[in-house]
Amino acid sequence: MGRKTPVGEDYVFRFKISAKRGGTDDPLTDMIRTFMQGFLEIGCFTRKGRSVAVDGFRLNGRKGVTSLTSGQAG
Repeated sequence: MGRKTPVGEDYVFRFKISAKRGGTDDPLTDMIRTFMQGFLEIGCFTRKGRSVAVDGFRLNGRKGVTSLTSGQAG
């Protein structure tokens, strides 16, 4: 169970996430991009036990890839 926030909702992230905005007009995409950038500072993604380089992501059902470096959707 996560820590309780002042409004009583669970806080599930174990490390601080910056409130920086930028790149897209979609708050969900910005939140995921910021989370992934933070995660990549402390860990790495793997496939079948081997590290893989990740430079962007695409949400299911949406077109375009969001870059982790520029924040721009393409």
